[in-house]
Amino acid sequence: KSTPAQTADLPVGYFNSGAEEGTDWIVVDLSNHPNPEVRTEARLRVKTNDNGAGEVILTQSPLESPGQNWIQLFAHAYRQLPLITEEESFEDRFPDVPTSFDKPYMQLATLSSPLTTIHLLSRQSTRPYKGIYAQLGGELHSWPDLSIAEQIGRVVVVRTFANSEPWVEVTVDAEKTYRVDLHIT
Repeated sequence: KSTPAQTADLPVGYFNSGAEEGTDWIVVDLSNHPNPEVRTEARLRVKTNDNGAGEVILTQSPLESPGQNWIQLFAHAYRQLPLITEEESFEDRFPDVPTSFDKPYMQLATLSSPLTTIHLLSRQSTRPYKGIYAQLGGELHSWPDLSIAEQIGRVVVVRTFANSEPWVEVTVDAEKTYRVDLHIT
């Protein structure tokens, strides 16, 4: 469900290494999105604002670096297991699996999430930069300011990790309404 496109020699996006609230944050090519419901031929540009949110601008223009100090982003195959949230139980998510598997599952799910294991995955980078800058797709995450229940019906488009405070997350609903949230943890 959250496996990105095959590793490519061409960038799938650009990250603004000097990003601050109120600036352009990230640009991604949605034709490489792992979720077919989100995949489109458009380019998505995220501009944050000072109100803890931002705007999504979709364009048909070719993907190119928006400016100086923008870092090229490349796709890497990856699989994330969904975390069990406070709003649900292991039995709710996996009714046919013995509950004795809940602790080992949560350990694996935590290790599979770039959000909780950035420091481990950053050492595995094969590109000139170190670390994970963003994730296309993935599981919804419960934030201090936004629970999973408040996100029902939304799908993760992109989530940033570099310059992580704030974490910038773009989701979309079935009506193709994009939402930008800036999270402070």
